[in-house]
Amino acid sequence: MNTPVARKSDPAKLVSLLALATGAVAMPQSASADIIYTDLTSSPVTVGANGVNSFSLSFPGQVQFGFQVKRRSTGFTYYRSVVVGKLGGAVAASVQGVGGFALQRGKGASWNNAYLLYNKPAIAKATSDLAFTNHNPGSYTTHEYLSFSFRDTAQGNAQLYGWAEISLSNSTSTDPNVTLYGYAYDTTGAQIVTGAGEVPEPSSAALLALGALTFGAKGLRSWRRNRVVPGKS
Repeated sequence: MNTPVARKSDPAKLVSLLALATGAVAMPQSASADIIYTDLTSSPVTVGANGVNSFSLSFPGQVQFGFQVKRRSTGFTYYRSVVVGKLGGAVAASVQGVGGFALQRGKGASWNNAYLLYNKPAIAKATSDLAFTNHNPGSYTTHEYLSFSFRDTAQGNAQLYGWAEISLSNSTSTDPNVTLYGYAYDTTGAQIVTGAGEVPEPSSAALLALGALTFGAKGLRSWRRNRVVPGKS
């Protein structure tokens, strides 16, 4: 009876496969220890006519910061808005904005002290009376970002910077509705750009690592199945 002879390269192949699988597992993921990110994408929060009247963001220290519905009427005129900023207390907080409105921007925008507002700027306003209806700004279905800053009383009133990811529904048929998908701040005091610290989509490197891990496990099983144990025919 002919007895197959195990190839000398088998142990080397096993080592290679194990190294490939181990390397795939050990590949680091993209993360930042300095940025605290709160992900609300699985359960977004809407502040406005179709949601809650206010929502506070979770920050260290004693700052009270978040989103709030504002309503008032004067005669036949009805004013409705959603604002963002300090909701109470004595701790300072600010938002980037222009002309009384929060400044919504795309991902990757830098902090700019020229657009600093402390008076709870509106994200959106709606004004209606018997003669006209005005909504400003109009709805945007793409996600935009707001930049904010606050004092962290847990770190000796250190100035910290962050962002919030939102969308806006503000058509002529509804009151403003602002939906929050997540927010983040940097614990070091760095003026982070909008979107920094978000959980990234699977990168090509991560997908490659997963493929390598799968290939390594498959190859290992194949090697075990086909190898010849010495002394057995």
